[in-house]
Amino acid sequence: MFKYINLKDKENRERAIKLVRETEEMAIHTQEPICITKKRADELIYKASDHLRMLELMLENDDKPESPYYNWLENE
Repeated sequence: MFKYINLKDKENRERAIKLVRETEEMAIHTQEPICITKKRADELIYKASDHLRMLELMLENDDKPESPYYNWLENE
């Protein structure tokens, strides 16, 4: 969780915090007594997987430089 909320980009960090919180809120459905339908469980699994995919993508993009171009004038 902490690796997602320590992103450099402010907008992605705020979005990641929101996604992590939403994912944590899903845990209420797994506490005893468990009373959930198969359809709802499938929806939650899909949503959690989607959240994880987005978080991983944000983390991957956070390590990339802002510009894909090299400024060759900067070294002179």
